[in-house]
Order: sequence, then structure tokens, then C-alpha cells
Amino acid sequence: MKRNFILSAIIGLLTIEAFPVDDVNTLSSVPLYMFLSFITLVTLFYYYKCKYRKNVKHIFGNDYILKLYFFWVAICCIRGLCIADNYWEYKALFMYSMSLLIPTFMLVFYNPQINRDILNFWFKVIFICFIVYTLFIYNNNVYSFILGPVFFIGCFLPLIPTKWRLIILVLLVLMVFIDFTARSQTIKAVVTLLFCIGCFFKKILSNRVLLLLHHMMYIIPFILLLLGMSGVFNVFRVDEYLNDKGTVDGEYIKDTRTFLYIEIIDSALKNDYVLWGRTPARGNDSNFFDFEMASKQKRERFQNEFVHPNIFTWTGLIGVFLYSLLYFRASYRGVTNSNNWYVRLLALYVSFRWMFGWIEDINNVDINNASLWMTIAICYSPFFRSMTDNEFEIWIRSIFVKEKKLKTMNSI
Repeated sequence: MKRNFILSAIIGLLTIEAFPVDDVNTLSSVPLYMFLSFITLVTLFYYYKCKYRKNVKHIFGNDYILKLYFFWVAICCIRGLCIADNYWEYKALFMYSMSLLIPTFMLVFYNPQINRDILNFWFKVIFICFIVYTLFIYNNNVYSFILGPVFFIGCFLPLIPTKWRLIILVLLVLMVFIDFTARSQTIKAVVTLLFCIGCFFKKILSNRVLLLLHHMMYIIPFILLLLGMSGVFNVFRVDEYLNDKGTVDGEYIKDTRTFLYIEIIDSALKNDYVLWGRTPARGNDSNFFDFEMASKQKRERFQNEFVHPNIFTWTGLIGVFLYSLLYFRASYRGVTNSNNWYVRLLALYVSFRWMFGWIEDINNVDINNASLWMTIAICYSPFFRSMTDNEFEIWIRSIFVKEKKLKTMNSI
């Protein structure tokens, strides 16, 4: 872990920086967030340039999708630099350019040793900080933004030591029941537990079944979009279908997304940036969020609560297409070209997170997105995909167990 301590510490700081204080997320401390985001990306570039460049070139050198995505981001950022005309827009350009560079995590997280060291440090040091934090400050709806690695490891609970298995299981169950109004947190915890249960049904979840489920994750959002636009069924307005029957508390299923989609799409059509995007320096026109808009004259909201609509606003349909291909290529490789069942399961999780990105998962440079792109990088990585089931199980256990003890366990 010593050789990757700097990167591990940076990822740890991203977690601590996200701890809310007095119900206010420290992301509202923009200078701190911008500084840590910048340092994180610089550290990733250092690891890529100075330590693992040969391996990265071998793995991603012929990946034209990744190159095209970064090329398009560069064009959008240059356009943003040209059109920004005040302090707030230059500030937005700097902040959200870094959000667009989040896939940079892939250039480092393909490496099993790096991932092991980071997760080992996170669970031994940062996780303890989280426990101490919860003893003094109670905020029950932000766990999912702080505990990103828990969702990743939670998919493989049967493989890890009993002590950690119980701790993570308690956390996941807590996130399910502690606050039903924190719907994103509840959904991600429930899905993680379902993936965990899936580990007991390896024979039933064959390659064909996993591939079918994988494709469904990418198809469902388009079906729901068509149904919503045609007025047949709006998935965000389930309260209209259920609440009248008195079956569900309205607060749990309240629609907080439809009006955002309407604003984002109307703004793109009105200002003619559907294909090219408005650049990270600008946001979508908004009438609902005037209280938080820094640029009052233009009445724009620079960032919304979900990933893909933000990518659409900043980089247009071209950016959304390329960004989505990064998910699809990783998950498809994981499902169809992996030597072990666990990476195939993880690939299905990646496809779920792509689908979930249409309703949540805000794209900040934080531990939540670092964990997500670690998962995506694992599906890309030939090192992980070439592992056998037994080798992957050993790697997962090595996060929590010292190497000497692990060798003893494997020899029994």
C-alpha cells in the first residue's frame, strides 16, 4: 500500500470532504471542492504519465471511444472558454470541466494492486472516520454519497471476512430503512443487496441470463422515455397512479424529476444546442431554481441532480452518446469476455448504474463517482477479466486480510 499511499490518501480526502456539517454538505464550500477535485485529477495524471503509462497504452491505446470522448470534452471546454463572459461562467467552466474528466479514473483503476491498496486504506482509515463522524453529526440521507466503496464491496458480501460482512450488511440495511424519502440511497442499497444475493445463484444466473439483463438495463430508459413523451406513462409520476389509492405515502414517490427534464429539453430546443451542448460554462434555462442561480441575468442552472442530463447540457447528444458508450463497452466486455463470473455480475451492475444515471448520481469528483468508475475500469481491465473465480475471490479478500494471513487461509 505504501507505493500507492498518495492516491489512497487523495481518495480518502474526497470522502471526508463530502461529510456534511450541520446538514450542509461541504461541497457548498466550492474552493475546497475545486481544490480537491483538481488535485485528484492531477494525481491521476501523474500515475498515468509516470508510473503506468505503458500498461494504460496497452489497454486503452486502441480505444477510440475513450479518445473521442476526451477530444469532444476538449472541444466543449475550448468553446466554453470562448463564450464565458463573467466570473460565474468561468467558475462553472472550471468546476464542470473536471466533472467531464471523471472517466480519467479508468486510466488508473484498471490495476488490481492500485484498487486493492485504495480500498484497503479506505476501509481501514476513512471508514473509521465515518463512524466517528456519525457519532457527533447525524444526517441520515447522505450515506450513499459518502459510502461509495460499500456499494461495490456489498455486491460480494459472501466473499469477504465475516466481521466486515456483518458491518457492511448492517450499513446496507440501515440505508434501506433509515429514510425512505432518500430514495436514491434506498434504491442503491436494495440493488446492492440483490446483487449480493445473486452470488448464491451462480448456476441460475448463467452468461445468457446476465447478458439478457444487461441489454434490458440499456433498453428500459428509452422505452420509459418514449412512454413519457407520448403521455402514456410517466415513471416519475407514480404518485398519480398509486397515491390516489392510498397505498403509498406521497412523500416517498413525489415527482422531483419531470419538471427538470422539461426545463432541460426546452432550454436545449430554444437555444439550439441539442447536438453540440452549451459547454460546461453554461447551464440550462431555469425558472424553478432562481434562488440558487449565481448568474441572475441569464437565469441558468449550471448543474442538475442527475448524470446524463448534465452531460447533455454541457456536451449535447454527441457527448451523451460517447459517455454512454464508455459504460456500454465496459459492461459488454465484462459480460461477454470475462473468465470469471464475478466480473460478469459487476458488468451488470455497471449497466444498472448507467440506467440509474438518468434519475440520480450527480457527477461530482467525489468518492461516489470514484467508486463507480473503479467498477467500470474493472470491467475494462484485462487483468480482472482474465482472473478465474478463485483468483477474484482471493483479490476481494486481500482488501481486508493481510497477505501472510491470506496465504495461510488459501492453503487450508
